[in-house]
Amino acid sequence: MTTSEFIKMLQEADPAGTNHVRLRGDGVPYHADLVPGYHDGGYEYFDEEGNMIRTYSDAKVDIWTKSYEDIVERYNGNMDEVKKRIKFDVSDYMHEEQGNQAIERYMKRVEEYAENIRRILKEIEEDKINKK
Repeated sequence: MTTSEFIKMLQEADPAGTNHVRLRGDGVPYHADLVPGYHDGGYEYFDEEGNMIRTYSDAKVDIWTKSYEDIVERYNGNMDEVKKRIKFDVSDYMHEEQGNQAIERYMKRVEEYAENIRRILKEIEEDKINKK
């Protein structure tokens, strides 16, 4: 997402630009909501003096994100589907070998997470069968 897209998203959620921002989850921002400060619990922000303030007042802009975990969960750990939705661009940053190593390390984490999701889903199915 470009900064102009991000700014546009923020302006749509909070046209006056007067509320504090809170990120929801890890990953890439994809949506913003203006919600009451007490909605689903309070939030923190830094005041002008650098103090962290915890409040339930006013309103806040929740910025929702998506990460590889969300993609893995969406496709129930099916790596064929997951791999279709995770792309890499390391051409301007690294030599080919370094880029391949970085991709391999990242995808190893993705695969480990997918294995856990598949295991959990299998256990849930087995529990359902055993309870019948």
